[in-house]
Amino acid sequence: MRQAQTIGQTGQRETIDEAIIRLAGEAAALGITVFSVQGSRGPQWFSPSSSRPGTAHALTAVSCDCDGFLRWQRCRHLAALLDRLGWLPVISPDPPTPVAPIAMAVPVAPCPDCHGEGYRRMHTGARLGDWQYVDCRRCRRAAA
Repeated sequence: MRQAQTIGQTGQRETIDEAIIRLAGEAAALGITVFSVQGSRGPQWFSPSSSRPGTAHALTAVSCDCDGFLRWQRCRHLAALLDRLGWLPVISPDPPTPVAPIAMAVPVAPCPDCHGEGYRRMHTGARLGDWQYVDCRRCRRAAA
């Protein structure tokens, strides 16, 4: 599916394929027709102009000479031709998977009391070896 996007009538973004399908529906509702004339290199396609009565727009499988196509690179005439030829794009029912944002690692400063260990040593007795490990009150981590 082509991924270039435009703003549709609903205000939501639509792909070119979605726009072509929408324009084909509008062309059918408005009665826009296409006809072919056999030329020396095969059929040449035309569509009557609604803005200029008595003229017809020349079509190929990828272009039209109308003002709408020249401005938007798509039009109802081209969509009607693609519909008649059975070449309308097929859109899968599943929406494309959005790209996950990249998670950035934010450096976390260790707790100033326990230095990120989750506990503190506390001297509890008269001897040098009398130490007890207690949970850090500042960062609220449990002692391991």
